Amino acid sequence: MTEKEAIRRLEMYRNWGFSQRLNEAVDTAIKALKEIQEYRELGTVEECREAMANKKKCEKQWHNDMENPLEPIKVYSALKSEILKLELRIKNRPKDISILDYTVIAALQKVLKNNLEGMEDENT
Repeated sequence: MTEKEAIRRLEMYRNWGFSQRLNEAVDTAIKALKEIQEYRELGTVEECREAMANKKKCEKQWHNDMENPLEPIKVYSALKSEILKLELRIKNRPKDISILDYTVIAALQKVLKNNLEGMEDENT
């Protein structure tokens, strides 16, 4: 029997005119079954744990993780993307250009430059 079927039957029993205490027990059972349905929609415990672990990994990965060999490549790709967006705006929609475009590019350049200088210092 599924939760839906159990809820349907319990709701039928509630209307049969049993005692107040039995009706309260039926209401509690219905409420519990509905909560179980909601939890099942969220996923299993393992799926929730995996999602939380992935979330933590994403939160930890910032530009100061430059020891990670892929991080400079990510920063460089982000910089190229921002420059491309700016070039497209200059060409097609110059009114959409904002100071934020230049700020993001400058910040990414600074991070990349600092990283490259740090790598040169380590190699000498």
